[in-house]
Amino acid sequence: MDSLWFKQFSVLLWKNFHLKMREMTTLIMEVLLIFLFFSWTLTVRNYTKKRLINATTFDSLPLKLPDFLVNTNLTYELVYVPSESDIAKRITEMVKNDLKFDFKVQGFPSEKSFENYIRSGNNSNPVLAAIIFDHNFESSDENLPLKVKYHLRFRKFHESSSGTTSEGEKKTNWNTLLLFPSVPPQDRRNILEEDGGDPGYIREGFLTLQHSLDKAIMIHHGGEAAERMFKNTDIYVKRFPYPAYYHDGFMWQFIMIFPWTALFSFSQVILVVVGTIMLEKEKRLKEYQLMIGLSNAMLWSSYFITFLFLYSIVITILCILLFYQAILQKSETTFIFVFFLFYAIASILFGFMISTLFNKCESIAPLLKEFQTKNFMCELLLNFVTSYVASAYFLTKKTNIIHANDDLTLAHVMGTFLIDACLYALVAWYVDAVFPGKYGVPKPWNFFLQVKMTRFHSFYH
Repeated sequence: MDSLWFKQFSVLLWKNFHLKMREMTTLIMEVLLIFLFFSWTLTVRNYTKKRLINATTFDSLPLKLPDFLVNTNLTYELVYVPSESDIAKRITEMVKNDLKFDFKVQGFPSEKSFENYIRSGNNSNPVLAAIIFDHNFESSDENLPLKVKYHLRFRKFHESSSGTTSEGEKKTNWNTLLLFPSVPPQDRRNILEEDGGDPGYIREGFLTLQHSLDKAIMIHHGGEAAERMFKNTDIYVKRFPYPAYYHDGFMWQFIMIFPWTALFSFSQVILVVVGTIMLEKEKRLKEYQLMIGLSNAMLWSSYFITFLFLYSIVITILCILLFYQAILQKSETTFIFVFFLFYAIASILFGFMISTLFNKCESIAPLLKEFQTKNFMCELLLNFVTSYVASAYFLTKKTNIIHANDDLTLAHVMGTFLIDACLYALVAWYVDAVFPGKYGVPKPWNFFLQVKMTRFHSFYH
């Protein structure tokens, strides 16, 4: 039986490849179109030159009160938690004296009560920050441990120098969940900002308050020796220098043009997949093959192997063009080939799904035209949009597949391809069984449940 199945499958593959050989002109045109699309990328690579950017250094900045606290008529509150601790209040008062600003010091029993106070809007004075000591004080006179753990909670938006907040500034938060910008900049980050720019740890007073709090804790434990040390010491902050590097603007151009180039290149093969299957369905070739004893799974498997081989040719040409003149300098050819192979599998099964929804080539032509021109805008293929953009981003970087320091890794993108492939295959399998076309024998809509019920009855009877 296995030998017969292998012979039948070999004949099907021979039939598929033989039909493709008859369309050699079309095959050559498809390859030329792919070369034409990617020659655009080669042209951009040739005309984009690298330029040397010298090392960037920044000036030192003193730790001082932020500008919006200077010459203001507003009284700001400085909050500490927990309010039951005398030492917490004393250290907060030391911070107030060190900053030389008339803060209104206020304590709260818990961080939750402080949050409720802010949400209620009952505070007449704006709160600069809250000092939260992460220590369970057993009594009000309990001393502060040597190993102090605390965190600071500032306002969720930036203050202007006048003490008022504009609508644009209200939308800016501290982004504490991000280590790096979600969208990487094309150049050095905030290159014109000596203080580092947003989220403004210097100009909002975060570092100043943190330094004063650390100094107060050390003076509390160290006594006069620590106080004398800080009296003769000036603290400055400075951004890390940015080393010299070669700026290659091609990466950002590649991110923009590569998704569209890959889209148009692979769309040609999808058209061939759908057209071939639809033609055999329209000419009743599929039913003839089923009548002579071939299984439906064997037919779909032969289609899959045939078009996967054609896709492999396309991917090989694509890899040759991408690695010509070092377009992708930090990636491996084998890895890129496997990545596009995942996309090829999803694309082939997408073509299978489309071919099961129609019975004639004329009825599917408008849909294919719409798919080819507006693929990025189609909600059905929204996950493909993410995959296109993400592929361009990851293929231009030397990053780990799984453990990249980002919320979206290349493993997620490749997993999306496989999930797409499974969904497309499931839809194609069900629609082909329930709606096999004009000449096929349809199955009931719940045929997959009937198989289980038949086995259940045969087991008990």
